[in-house]
Amino acid sequence: MAPPCPVPISQVPGRREAPNSDQGGRTSADLALARPTSTTQRSGQPSTRPQFPSSEPGNSQEATGSAAPRPAEAGLAGPSGPQERVPYAPGWAVFEGDSALDNVQVAREVLRVALLPADQAKIRSMNYGEFMDSAICSSIRRLHETETMIHIIQDYRDRARRHQRGREEAETKFLASEAEQKVLQAKLGAAEDKVRTLVAELEEEKGAHSLTRSEVRAAEARRTEAESSLAIREQEVGEARIKGFKDFRNQLRRLLPDFDLSLLQPGAGVENPEAEAEVEVPTSGGTDQEGQAEEGEIVLEVTEAAPKAIVGASAAEEPAVPEVAGPEPFV
Repeated sequence: MAPPCPVPISQVPGRREAPNSDQGGRTSADLALARPTSTTQRSGQPSTRPQFPSSEPGNSQEATGSAAPRPAEAGLAGPSGPQERVPYAPGWAVFEGDSALDNVQVAREVLRVALLPADQAKIRSMNYGEFMDSAICSSIRRLHETETMIHIIQDYRDRARRHQRGREEAETKFLASEAEQKVLQAKLGAAEDKVRTLVAELEEEKGAHSLTRSEVRAAEARRTEAESSLAIREQEVGEARIKGFKDFRNQLRRLLPDFDLSLLQPGAGVENPEAEAEVEVPTSGGTDQEGQAEEGEIVLEVTEAAPKAIVGASAAEEPAVPEVAGPEPFV
């Protein structure tokens, strides 16, 4: 908010307003709005320029303290009622190359064109003190606005620096996070490679396990077949022994028709081959008893020789049993 205007110069105690007027009776405000009488001629430009109302002291219009009415002024609303509004088209009396910093007349012309006719009339109606008070108030307001803008700009610069530092910190953190992300991606790639290697090894072990199981099943099938073959061979061996014993009894029946075959038992003399049957022979007896003793000795010899012959025959008839390989250990 702009500070209040200072006390007008006209109201300052001991202040005397100096009527600064030229020969035509115009004040400094009128001089500020007056058109320049002459401008510097440039080389290469015509010397004739558009004629504007003269600001010389001998001008009758300026001697009265008022300028000639213009179209914009004629279009202003009067006391009688609203009139038709006419666009205002200011006329310039400056040329390319003129400087308002070096030439006062050019500065006055620029000020005249910058102000609208109503503002010019208001300034002309003001005395020197009111004009200076208004100028000072306006200057103070502009100064306050300028200082406010300077503080705002400084505040925004501080904010910009803080945001810049925050942005730099964020960029640093972002770069650090990117580096960490790259490291994690590298670790992830190594872990994926290790997982793929372990999966390949697992698949290989599964294949070896399947092959081993197939070999185990084949070995079990061969063992079952060998066991069945062995059972068949044992059955055949048992039948061959029985058949050999029957053949042996038949041979004894043919050789010794008077011998009691019920005395012979299957497997006699095999379980205990070292044991010998004791035959009681009486000391006193006839020829019949001696003959029976001789027949008993012959029967014992034949009985001892018969199991050996039967075992040899069964061994010759029994085929070789294939060896069954045990199952391989599981890896």
